[in-house]
Amino acid sequence: WATSHAPIGMHCGYSLSGHPVKIERIGAYDLAGLQRSPDCRRRLNAFYLGLVDCLQRRLDLTSVEQKSLQQTYEIFDLAGLGPQMLTMTTIAFTKDVLLAFSTHYPSSFAKAVI
Repeated sequence: WATSHAPIGMHCGYSLSGHPVKIERIGAYDLAGLQRSPDCRRRLNAFYLGLVDCLQRRLDLTSVEQKSLQQTYEIFDLAGLGPQMLTMTTIAFTKDVLLAFSTHYPSSFAKAVI
């Protein structure tokens, strides 16, 4: 459902230092398409946090295999982002995601680029 409205690349290669790269094209999100779904906030949160959990499991496995903490590089592509994207849905989603990250995944990424 959400993949057709929210372009996210979970493992798009490696940084020069060997970290897996995650790219989110936030400015390309189809908010109208997302919001057409009943209960979109709950569904989007479940979708997104499921992706993050899958990524975290992969990082944990790789950390054990390589005997060192593995982290991602997060790239947030804001091309296309504008005031039309500032809705209560996006604000609530952002709040939920930041709370989940700070609570459950505080050491999961090495660098975030916007």
